[in-house]
Amino acid sequence: MLIDHNIFNKFFYIYNAINLDNYPIRDNVQENNIICFVGSITPAKGFHVLAKQWPKIKKKIPDAKLYVIGSGNLYDRNQRLGKFSIAESTYEKTFINYLTDRNGAISSDVKFFGVLDNNLKIEVMNKAKVGVVNPTARGETFCISAIEFEALDIPVVSRKKWTFKRISIKGRNILIGDNVILEGGVKINSKGYKIRIGDNTFINSDVLIRPNTFIGQNVSVGQQVLFLSDTHIIGTGQRRAGESIFPKISIGDGCWIGARVTVLGGVTIGEGTVISAGSVVNKNCKSNSLYAGVPPKFIKKI
Repeated sequence: MLIDHNIFNKFFYIYNAINLDNYPIRDNVQENNIICFVGSITPAKGFHVLAKQWPKIKKKIPDAKLYVIGSGNLYDRNQRLGKFSIAESTYEKTFINYLTDRNGAISSDVKFFGVLDNNLKIEVMNKAKVGVVNPTARGETFCISAIEFEALDIPVVSRKKWTFKRISIKGRNILIGDNVILEGGVKINSKGYKIRIGDNTFINSDVLIRPNTFIGQNVSVGQQVLFLSDTHIIGTGQRRAGESIFPKISIGDGCWIGARVTVLGGVTIGEGTVISAGSVVNKNCKSNSLYAGVPPKFIKKI
C-alpha cells in the first residue's frame, strides 16, 4: 500500500492506494466458482452476513467454494478466539453453523486461510471469481481489499452505501493542484508524458485524461469528457495506424467543458471559454467564447 506518496496530499475522498505492478491480472477467465472474503472477522466487517447466505449460494451453485482471508485477531493479536479459531467466541457462534457439515466440522467447500503475508494473500485472491468485503458497510464502505480485488480485475461485492469512487491514476509526471476534485470513474494515464491539472479544478465522473494534457485552474469538466491526445502517424497499407503520438491538449483557466465533449490532440482552448455538451473539438478555440457542435462552431463572445 502506498502511504508515503505525495498524491495523498491531494486526496479528498479516498486514502487507500496500491502499486498496480504488484497485482498481476490473470489471462484466463476464472473457471472455479470461488468466492473470496478478505477482512477482519469481526461484527463490524460483516462476515456473518456472507456466512448466513452461504447455504443459499450453495443451493444455487453447488460447486461454489468459499475462501476466507483474515481472522478475529487481525487487529488485536491478544483476542481470544472461539472453538474453530476463526473469531471471538460469541461472534463465531453466530455464523459457524452455516459453514459446518453434519459432523460439526468446517465444510469441505469452505477454507479459512487466516492472516497471510501480502504475496500469499494476492495469490489466493487471484483464484477468486468474486471478491466480498465488508457486506454491512459499517465503519467504511469497502477498504483496501476492495481496491486490491479491482486491481486484479476481479468483481468485488460490498453494500451499496456511502461511496465507492473508482479513480485510476497511472504513470509519472502527473501534477494535480490544490483543491482539485476528481469524481468517480476518472482515469488518468500519462504514458511518460506530462499531465497537469490546475488548482480548484473540478473533474466530474467518468472523465478520461490521456497523455500530454494540460488543464488550467478553476476549470469545470462535465461527465464523460474525453481528452484524447492519442493519434497515429499514417503508416503503410499493411497497417495505416502507425507510430503512436500524443499532440498536446491545453485547456485555459476558468473554462467550462460540457458533458460528453471530446477534445482531440493538438487543440488549445483559450481561458474562460465554454464548450457546449456533446461537441467534438478538433481545432483551437478562442478565449472567453462559446463554442458548440461537431466540429465546434463559434457562437458568441462571453
